[in-house]
Amino acid sequence: MLHILLLNIWESILTFIGMLFQFKDNWKFPCLTKYISHPILMFAVCNRFMIFLRDQTGGEYNHHATQISKMKMNFIGLHTYPLYEPTVWVGTDSDFNSDGTVKVSYPTSYMTSLRGDWGYLPKTTSNYYYGSALLYSSDCTQGLSNINTGAFCPVPTTNADDNTVFNSAGNLLSQSFAYAHALQLKTCVGTETPLAKPDQSIDSVTYYSGIFDRISKTYDIDYYWVWTSEDWEWSNYQQNDTIVQQAVQDMNDAFTARNLVNATFQLATCGWVLGPSPNRAYFDDVLPSEYILSSIDQQVGKSAVDPAYADVKNHRKWDIPWMEDDPSLTAPQLWVSRTIEHAKDALSYGCEGLPGIMWRTVATSPTISALSQVTWDTSLTPEMFWNDWSVSQFGPDAGPSIASIFESIDSFNLPTPATWTNGPGGMVPNSELWDRVAQEYDFVDKLTALREQITDIVYLDNFDYWLNSFYYMRDMAHVECAWAQLEAALNLVLAIDNPDIRKQVAIDTALPIRVEMVGLWNSMMTNLQATVTSTGELGTIMNMEQHNTPLAIGAPGAILAGILSGCSEPSPSEYLGCYIDSSDRDLDGYSFSDASMTVLMCSYACAILRSPPYKYYGLQYSTYCFCGDSFGEYGRVDDSECNMPCGGDQSEMCGSAWRNSIYINSCNASYSDLPPDAVPSSTYLGSTPRLIIPTPRDTMLATEQFELSAMVLSAPQVTPPELSLFMRLLGEDESFLEYAMSLVSQGRQVYTVQLPTAATPSDFEYYVQANVNGTMLVFPVNVPLQFQTVVVF
Repeated sequence: MLHILLLNIWESILTFIGMLFQFKDNWKFPCLTKYISHPILMFAVCNRFMIFLRDQTGGEYNHHATQISKMKMNFIGLHTYPLYEPTVWVGTDSDFNSDGTVKVSYPTSYMTSLRGDWGYLPKTTSNYYYGSALLYSSDCTQGLSNINTGAFCPVPTTNADDNTVFNSAGNLLSQSFAYAHALQLKTCVGTETPLAKPDQSIDSVTYYSGIFDRISKTYDIDYYWVWTSEDWEWSNYQQNDTIVQQAVQDMNDAFTARNLVNATFQLATCGWVLGPSPNRAYFDDVLPSEYILSSIDQQVGKSAVDPAYADVKNHRKWDIPWMEDDPSLTAPQLWVSRTIEHAKDALSYGCEGLPGIMWRTVATSPTISALSQVTWDTSLTPEMFWNDWSVSQFGPDAGPSIASIFESIDSFNLPTPATWTNGPGGMVPNSELWDRVAQEYDFVDKLTALREQITDIVYLDNFDYWLNSFYYMRDMAHVECAWAQLEAALNLVLAIDNPDIRKQVAIDTALPIRVEMVGLWNSMMTNLQATVTSTGELGTIMNMEQHNTPLAIGAPGAILAGILSGCSEPSPSEYLGCYIDSSDRDLDGYSFSDASMTVLMCSYACAILRSPPYKYYGLQYSTYCFCGDSFGEYGRVDDSECNMPCGGDQSEMCGSAWRNSIYINSCNASYSDLPPDAVPSSTYLGSTPRLIIPTPRDTMLATEQFELSAMVLSAPQVTPPELSLFMRLLGEDESFLEYAMSLVSQGRQVYTVQLPTAATPSDFEYYVQANVNGTMLVFPVNVPLQFQTVVVF
């Protein structure tokens, strides 16, 4: 399936939890009442697999549910990797209590900042650069309501703890799905097929019966979807393949189990393809007619809607376009034109549902808005949408000119500086000259020139979000060009045998490029921080810190520092032998790959990228370097099995497939060997501090306790920021000062406040004020002209 960070880092990376969109509450999305009174497509669905959630009350889910309802959409769907994530528990009827709490389970967790996976290295948030650590209250940050943080971080370690995580996830979904249903939204969870079972001797009907019975006692859903895996697309499975027939049997087992336990929800298929080749409509012939058939569009949305939907005659059907793709997850993406096209194609093929798959919220808000509108009015065109959206976002003066720029970079016209590199949203060196690449970003200067036409503070706030997003995107591309230059310079330097000459050439050639690259990285991350308005951007920061920073900044910097320190080639006595590796790595610390890998390069990286240095390092498959403090779990083999020359030096051996050439690390270099301007800043570099309200609730149940989180991003302060919330009942004249509360720090510069239930008996309005060393910040940005309104129902 799709993957991130985190958080969602990920799950923000990895947790594929279905959520919808989040957009700024003061953004004026086009009014939909001018369109027809009922949707063309029955379900306008926004499905998010990965969002960074913080509060255990489900407030983040509830906020998104509200936005879905406001945009006349009606579905929240979650995907789960079974035997991995706690969204869906797999077990039998005897393994849970009458109230749905589980008493028998298996290892489970959501992604945390200290659980490396999918290309992300474990990292304490206190070690984040540019002051970003201030935005996270603890070193182990998880997201999904912090269900497995604290004692459960990075993962639960006992069966009792696993049970607690499952039950906490169940409680969260129970509250959140009840809220969604109060807004007339449909809810959905699911697992992949064939079902992953804790005990292979137990049949699937028994397990599905346990799953469905426990769900009915824990949280209320309308649909349960069974997903075919990502391999179905890339391996092009045929309908007679064993895995396809196993899936058919598994789906029939799920249907049998649903009937046995009298579950009230409907079953659906989903996955990366509608069905196997050559007949993609194959499931229409072999599955019970009660199933709904669906799939995400192929090639991460870059392919057209599968025409095989037209051949599905016996089932209801949904198509799922991509609002954004995970390879480019750290960069802006605009898919309005493609979404409108896919929606119209889906309707022509007889689809009645149109879920949209996404991770981030504000970043995808134009595409989500287009999805919502086109499901109500199929006459919508990209030009109509961008004009309407831009005027509502940026005002009537600059809006039309801005619309033409957005339309010109829509869909396949927008550059893509991020790609998949062992995980989503990766950066890679680009050997093209920046002068050529820069031409792809001419639109950024055109947008900048229009800023002076915007005077309204709300319109300007909206505009600056996108302008800073594109500044950040352009910086990404520039960094990648500088990275390629630095790699080339370092490879030439590493080929020099004499350490003194090597050092001097590095100072003359590689160091100036490194300084330039760090300057670009400073700009890139500062521009990214300027876009943080929701938990989606917090996930992007974590992606950059734990995925791209180690590769682009960490490894090259370590190599350069090692050269400048004078660390020499390892001696023969430092070679420890050839050792077996596995997917659960023998050397489990930092790792990276480089086409020009050498033994010395790996030594530098493992010495410098942690203090104290890693004790050992290993080279594998010519281009991979692994660091760690212990090794040998899988045993030693004859040195002849480590027989692949290093990518950067054919005279050296760099392991082979699942074999590590392991060395003891004698290099004692550190980042202190680099000049200060060659090392990223640890503190915030922005020109002004920022007040961030990631979840500005605008509705709540009368039975809820209102809770609000806030963050302050700033340079180091002598006095901690002071935050206050001011509220009053809507329609009353009393001063906001009649009810004011201080926000309490939860760690670093993350704050929360709770209002007593008695204080919110009916609709109310509020604003937040922060005193940051004498600088006063407010939310919403146009206080006192506008306050944040909360409707209580």
